[in-house]
Amino acid sequence: MGSTRVAWWSGLLLAAVSFVFTGCGGDEFPERAKVTGTVKYKGQPVADATVTFFSDSVPRAAIGTTDASGRFTLSTFGENDGAVPADYIVTIVKKASADSGAAYDPENPGAAYGKAMAGSATGRGATAKDELPAQYANRATSGLSQKVAAGSNNDFTFDLQ
Repeated sequence: MGSTRVAWWSGLLLAAVSFVFTGCGGDEFPERAKVTGTVKYKGQPVADATVTFFSDSVPRAAIGTTDASGRFTLSTFGENDGAVPADYIVTIVKKASADSGAAYDPENPGAAYGKAMAGSATGRGATAKDELPAQYANRATSGLSQKVAAGSNNDFTFDLQ
């Protein structure tokens, strides 16, 4: 009788451990569709731009960053996992590196150091400059929208002017 009880508990333990490590066969996130695209400004590819898809029906935005040829792949819950099928408003932002002034020598900082510190102290430090028209950075003014569909070729081109 004791060996039957041990075998029963061992089987139950094995089943529980198997369930924990294998899960239910998928992730806990909604279905996603692969989304890729290209960003151009005045006909030229835009590198290092952030492309964001927002939807009122999806609680999380899908985001991608363009490469040197202007290509991006969206990620929502994991790397390059796409976007949940829905209608989206799109924003595209590219910021230039912030210019904090000329380089300075820590042993003899001079005016460049004073300029950088003065900006930091007043909250008016160097800010990154928009390299694309500001309208594209705002959901209300971007004028960009796309529909992501399951099982479709969701490859979009944004040719900004």
